[in-house]
Amino acid sequence: MALGIVFLVLVEVISVRPLIAPLASQHNEETFEGLAKRVGDLEAVVQKQTTQILNITNQLALLTKHTDTAISFTAFLRTPRKYPPKSPIKFDDVKNNIGGGYNQCSGVFRAPVSGMYMFTLALESESAGIADYRIMKQGQEMNYLSIAETYVKGTDTSIFHVNVGDDVSVDCAVSNGSPTLRGGVFSFFSGYLLRAD
Repeated sequence: MALGIVFLVLVEVISVRPLIAPLASQHNEETFEGLAKRVGDLEAVVQKQTTQILNITNQLALLTKHTDTAISFTAFLRTPRKYPPKSPIKFDDVKNNIGGGYNQCSGVFRAPVSGMYMFTLALESESAGIADYRIMKQGQEMNYLSIAETYVKGTDTSIFHVNVGDDVSVDCAVSNGSPTLRGGVFSFFSGYLLRAD
């Protein structure tokens, strides 16, 4: 009797299995297709976010370059001096030289970074005579400053682009009577990096 029941159960299981198998197989295929689609969607999202992160990183690097680069100098004439035409002016009393671009021995600022710079030249004569002074970049005249009276200060501010390694300096362009430039705080040359490339 028990053997007959087991036989009937086996027959039922065998007869039902062909009906269940396609359903189980179909369910597994849908599950794998769904998972594959979800994985594909997630990979696309990850790729998009990776690109966005890369763009943000590049923008941050650019902002850091523009804001973290501190370049500036200010140098005064230590003592009164005369400068004949075509002679460079050596501002030898350096108050700051952030970035190390200014050379007090030559009076030349060599740009450590490319970018837009602001340069200020202030000169005062303490003797009679007329002279034109100029800011030079790589041998090119960028601006003039004329001094025509005793104890009158002339000031010039120029903004222009400088490439890394370019030299910027001040010289006497023309002189009539060879005036003496006043030393101390009265005559100085300064530069400041406004924005790096």
